[in-house]
Amino acid sequence: MVDFLLDRDIGRYQVSAALQEHDLVVRTLFDVYGEREQFITDVEWLTRAGEEEWAVITADARIRRRALERAVVDRWQVKIFTLPHGNLTGPEQVARVIDNLEAILRAATRPGPAIYVLLPQRIERRHP
Repeated sequence: MVDFLLDRDIGRYQVSAALQEHDLVVRTLFDVYGEREQFITDVEWLTRAGEEEWAVITADARIRRRALERAVVDRWQVKIFTLPHGNLTGPEQVARVIDNLEAILRAATRPGPAIYVLLPQRIERRHP
């Protein structure tokens, strides 16, 4: 079973609800950190995701380009699924995740680290 952590840029509701409709365990940063969510660094929540073995869904494609975040992903064997950019609407984010859900679930059960981009009809591994 795969448990997911959703980054704040995905929002708290639409993608979370869509994944829960598929009987998946989903946490948002707000669920984990409460009101502190806005002050939690990417390094901190990525470390927690690694410690808890949560797969991450984010719209922050820049994570894969930042050395410090990539080092945390590698150290903790985190598996990240990122939208290609943050310009998708909530319904578009839901469609992108649900359209790729089978591939996401397969990839999330493989050993990490890994960063995948969620494209319209497929996922593409971008790291390592």
